Amino acid sequence: MCRSLGLSEKPGVDLGHWCRELDDGYRRLAVGHADNPHVRIEQCTENGRLRDHLVLTGLDKLTEPASLKDLREAIDAHIPTVDLPKLLLEVHPGPGF
Repeated sequence: MCRSLGLSEKPGVDLGHWCRELDDGYRRLAVGHADNPHVRIEQCTENGRLRDHLVLTGLDKLTEPASLKDLREAIDAHIPTVDLPKLLLEVHPGPGF
């Protein structure tokens, strides 16, 4: 099963790889977040241990351009309404078909 999923058969190999990837990503985030006023890392106590927590400040809402609204309406107009039971029968007609 592991081979078919592209995973190592040895326990811990893939877990170790993903732990290193996650740690590397966290470290890059910690270094680069100083330039972004909407991101900060705070230390909090969790289960008696001091842990880092990522805190994101809410961003201002962007206005939606009229062209995007027009595009959404044009796309919605081209998407057909589908009856779910008919769709299920089309995908799996059941016995006797």
